[in-house]
Amino acid sequence: MHKNKNLLAIVFLLTFSAGAFFFVAGADAAQSTGLQYTLLEKIPGTDGLGSDLPGYLKALYKFALITIVLSAVFMLSIGGFFYLTSAGNTSALSTAKSIIFDSLIGLTIALAAFLILNVINPDLVNVSINGLSPVAQPTTPTTGPSPAPVAGGCTGCVPITGIASKPIGVGCAAPGPCQLNKSLLDKLNAIRSPHTLQVNESWPPTVPHDSSCHSNGTCADIDLQSNTTSVPIISSTYAAIKAAGLDVVYETFDSCDAYKAAGVNCKRFNTTTGAHFHVQ
Repeated sequence: MHKNKNLLAIVFLLTFSAGAFFFVAGADAAQSTGLQYTLLEKIPGTDGLGSDLPGYLKALYKFALITIVLSAVFMLSIGGFFYLTSAGNTSALSTAKSIIFDSLIGLTIALAAFLILNVINPDLVNVSINGLSPVAQPTTPTTGPSPAPVAGGCTGCVPITGIASKPIGVGCAAPGPCQLNKSLLDKLNAIRSPHTLQVNESWPPTVPHDSSCHSNGTCADIDLQSNTTSVPIISSTYAAIKAAGLDVVYETFDSCDAYKAAGVNCKRFNTTTGAHFHVQ
C-alpha cells in the first residue's frame, strides 16, 4: 500500500508538471490583445504576472513549482528526521530512506518535465492559441444630425442599384438617397467576385474624408458582407475589383504586411467604417 501511494504521488507530479509546462510554453504564442483582465486575488509569489492569459499561465506554473519544491523539501525533512531517530531500527530506517528517495524522485520529475517533452517533440511545448484574437465590434450609427451634402452635389450620380448598399443613415447621410456617379456604379456592378460586396460609404458621405472624390460621388468605400479580413479572400477580391477597371486601395486598421505580400495595394488607415476597399 505504501509503495502504491508513492507511485501515485510520482504519477501526479509528472502529470501536473507536464501539463503546467505544456500550457506555459504555449502561452507565449498567444495574442494578448483582448485577453487583458484583472485578477480578483493574486496568485501567491507571482507579483507582476497574471495581467493577461500568458502571464496568468506562467503565474500558475510558478506557483505550482514553488509548491512542489516546498513539498519535496518538507518530505525530505521528515525523512531525515525519521532517519536520525531510527536508532538502529531497521524498519524505521527503511521507511526514512523510502521517504527521502521518493521526495527526490518527485522533485527530479517536476524539474525535468519540460526537458523530457522538449526532447521527445518540441511541438509538445509550443501550443498555439492564436485563435483567441479579438473580434472587431460593429460600429453603431450615430443618432445625431448627419453631415450636410457637400456644396456642388453629386457629379453625374444616380441612386445605387445592382450592388448591395447600406441604408440611409449608415451607408450615406440623411436624407439620401444613397447615390454614386453612374460610371463608377456601372464598374462596381461589373465586378465578378465569388464574395458578396456592398457599398458602405456612398454619396452624400456620412463622415469627412481625406479623398475629395467622396464629396462628388466619384469614389466609394465597399466591403465584403462577410466582414472577413482573410488575406486570400481580400487578395482575390482586390484582383476582381481591378479587373473591372477600378483604382482600388485596401484600407485597414491592421498591419498591411501580409496583404502587400499577396500583391494588394494596402494602406493602414484609422478608418471609422471598418476595413474596406476604397474604389475610384
